[in-house]
Amino acid sequence: MVRFLLRAVLLLFALGFAHSAEVTVELPEHLVPGAVMQGQVIITDPATAVTRVDLPAVNGLTWELQGQTQSTTMINGLVTRRDIRGLALRADQAGELQLPAITVHLRDGSTLTTAPRALSVHAADPALTGDGAAEASFAPSTIVPGEPTTLTFRLALREGTVRTLGVAPPTGTVVLGERTDEKSSTIGADGQQWTVFLFHWRLTATAPGVLTVSGQQEVLQQIGGSFFDDRVSRRQIPIKPATLTIASLPSVGRPADFTGLIGPVTVSAQLDRARISAGEGARYSVTVHGQQVDLLRPPALALPANVQVYAKDAETLPDGRRFAWDLAPSAPGQVTLPAIAFSFFDPETRAYRRAETPTLTLTVVPGRAASLSITGATAPTPDVSNTPAISPPSAVLLPLEEIGFELSARQQLIAGGATFVVALLAAVAWPRRGRRPSVHRGRALAQAVRANDLDAIARALQALTPVLSDPAACDEGQRAAAAALARAVDAARFGGQHIGKGSLRPLASVLESLP
Repeated sequence: MVRFLLRAVLLLFALGFAHSAEVTVELPEHLVPGAVMQGQVIITDPATAVTRVDLPAVNGLTWELQGQTQSTTMINGLVTRRDIRGLALRADQAGELQLPAITVHLRDGSTLTTAPRALSVHAADPALTGDGAAEASFAPSTIVPGEPTTLTFRLALREGTVRTLGVAPPTGTVVLGERTDEKSSTIGADGQQWTVFLFHWRLTATAPGVLTVSGQQEVLQQIGGSFFDDRVSRRQIPIKPATLTIASLPSVGRPADFTGLIGPVTVSAQLDRARISAGEGARYSVTVHGQQVDLLRPPALALPANVQVYAKDAETLPDGRRFAWDLAPSAPGQVTLPAIAFSFFDPETRAYRRAETPTLTLTVVPGRAASLSITGATAPTPDVSNTPAISPPSAVLLPLEEIGFELSARQQLIAGGATFVVALLAAVAWPRRGRRPSVHRGRALAQAVRANDLDAIARALQALTPVLSDPAACDEGQRAAAAALARAVDAARFGGQHIGKGSLRPLASVLESLP
């Protein structure tokens, strides 16, 4: 039993921290003709042991597997296992190589494949001399405020330089996402292998101007030559500068409703129901996808007077924003939801454009009213002065003796026995069957209000309609309380208005005594 529980715990632990297997390939930044360069095939969390790695034939390239290492790491409770196979690559001549997928075979018969890659072959970079080289670049190098660009910082270091310090985006920019990193290798002008680090930031600027990335990058260089001598020295590597120009937005053709939205922008509109009954509600929403959608103001929605419009709070999405309204038409017909437009600046055309939603139609068919028809006035007294008198219907009752009959003693005995049996059966069955309790509508309404169940409150008010319409059954205060309660419930159900817990109880207490 203990062994079974231990296995179950280990299985749950493995399932909790396992993630899907994958294979990736790390290649040099580029190949140098005739030079042997190093790469890696990394199999992460394979389901079973790796039995074979197939390298497809590529014209102009000689590559083979060299060495194997395995590693296991745990970060924040996540266990990762890696099977790493070394790669040696040598290209014959300069040009562009198209590397097909590498296939990894596992012991259970399954396979993993890498994505195809393109790899350039050219001479060594003559700028790679000394201890390292650093440069920055922007793509695109000219933007307008709010338009995104990508800053790439490339740092190449000779073997023996252990790590970098203080890599961060420049001040005066707004970072739009997490930094992404890449690591590869290359050959320097001295014929030695260098390690290349690439850091990418997606960012933007909020005001026109010129931004220059330059200065010195500090790194640590290993100077000790053994395990017991791990001394390092700090070195400064100059950064080849890069310039980002932030141009002003053009004033010519700028729409009056432009709020700073930068394209590309896409919009869509949805109705949760295209066909409803009069008195019911429908949800209409408009979704905008693009950059800086938080600058948008809720658009105006103009609809006919017979449609109540209740605006909802704007919803922020990962790559957009959604505006929504609850619509409550009071009469049947066709409700046209007009197109809603948003102005934005298109960086590609350097011009202002508009994105519009499609025009939608909501069909409203006749149906039961959603609210109660309760008025404070009493029912009018009919004028019976000119109404001819109508005699009540009469019935002729026959004397009992004329329809009676005599029973013999034997018949009386049988009838009495049958009556006793029926009474006995009824007495036995009655407790089991039970009686359906009568519903007290006022107390049912109070119970629904205490539960804050809007649908149950609406049903309870509907059930009270006959009582509220009878002047003799309720007073003016009870009718006014019912009307106020109906308005509050409709506004919450169809308009999204918040009702505080317990705020409706005073109105319900006035109506609780109604039968």
